[in-house]
Amino acid sequence: MQRITLQQSRIFRTAELADRVANPNFQKFLKMAAISAGTILLLGVLMFGLRGLFLSRPVLTPNPIPVVSSVNASGVVPINIPTNPLTLGFNIANNGSVFVRGARVTDISGDTILTDMSWGSTNFIWSIKTTSATNFLNQQGQKQTIADIKVGDVVMITGKLENNSNQPVIDADVVRN
Repeated sequence: MQRITLQQSRIFRTAELADRVANPNFQKFLKMAAISAGTILLLGVLMFGLRGLFLSRPVLTPNPIPVVSSVNASGVVPINIPTNPLTLGFNIANNGSVFVRGARVTDISGDTILTDMSWGSTNFIWSIKTTSATNFLNQQGQKQTIADIKVGDVVMITGKLENNSNQPVIDADVVRN
């Protein structure tokens, strides 16, 4: 008896579902839901495909810049550094980290290196403070000392910008020529 009731209940629910699907308002609802879901899916795919267009911006250079890439004796591959001395620029992060590339050494006094960069008629002067913790490297990534740097050399500097001086002073982590 119970089995017949369950079968009748199942048949009733199936018939009720068929009636609901046959209802024109329910069909309109299903169509709108399908169109909305399709539209959202299409927009998501489109946004995902276009995000690379807005997040990455090409860097235009007039001439390709040759880079040094070699493996040193310890098997570590140094960072590729442009060898073109005319490539210059600097970045200062919010936390005071500084990256300077293409600065020409104008003076060396003790542990301080004075450099400058020119862009048109503007001259940027950087005072580089070095310590025993500063790493000096050549273009191949081999260790050097401050004695290996000469006036006229073009260097790349990474370090922290001092915020209590009148001119830009960098506490250097790495000086590379």
